[in-house]
Amino acid sequence: MKNIAYNGGDKEKGFARDEYLKADRVEAAVHKVRMHNAMVKRNILHGDLSPNNSIIFDGRGYYIDFDHTQIIKEGSTSARSRGTGTVPYMSIHLLYAATAIDRANGRGSAMIEHTANDDLESLFYIFINFITT
Repeated sequence: MKNIAYNGGDKEKGFARDEYLKADRVEAAVHKVRMHNAMVKRNILHGDLSPNNSIIFDGRGYYIDFDHTQIIKEGSTSARSRGTGTVPYMSIHLLYAATAIDRANGRGSAMIEHTANDDLESLFYIFINFITT
């Protein structure tokens, strides 16, 4: 981390440990948004963003676990999926669509449009989780 110094907890001289860790999480979250943007520019959707599918190393956030990754076809803004994701971090759109499909046809019987905004919304929920814990 560049501009934040942790001094062992002396609040008069710098950040306390919890404040330092939260600042580190915020910087990592910003990096995750930048990485999301870079992936989308290359037509890639992660498809399962959650705290368990990312790591923080040296103050930067990185994605791991690409088993639900989708490639967005040229000229399109979405990829088709079966509504994959980790439920507490899925976009409202994906949760609603998956629930509607479950009611109408039975679980997993249809494909759902998954957009970059769905992954970005997941990042928002992850960020809220990180700064509140």
